[in-house]
Amino acid sequence: MLLGDRIVGIEHIRSTSIKGLEAKPIINIIVGVEDLDEVSSFITPLSEIDFEYVHKPEFIYRCFFRKGLWGQGTCHLHICEINSSEWIEKLLFRDYLRLPLHIAKEYAS
Repeated sequence: MLLGDRIVGIEHIRSTSIKGLEAKPIINIIVGVEDLDEVSSFITPLSEIDFEYVHKPEFIYRCFFRKGLWGQGTCHLHICEINSSEWIEKLLFRDYLRLPLHIAKEYAS
């Protein structure tokens, strides 16, 4: 594996992870690490498989990488500390949308 044992969790999130929900054609993956400071060492290996690091100053508790042309991305990679509020909130929201289908449809509208 590219990042080896530095990854302690990986989950599919956002709209493409919800069965039956209309979604943009972008896969969103959240990766959990023990220490967010490690992520700087991920930039080169991830670039070798076409993930570009995108510095987003508003993302204090996660780092963001994307694959694909700007505005035409195919995959977004969000890296945060495992079991942080960022990790928990993203998974809780995904799991909430996986409840009865009417919830996901309300979100989509």
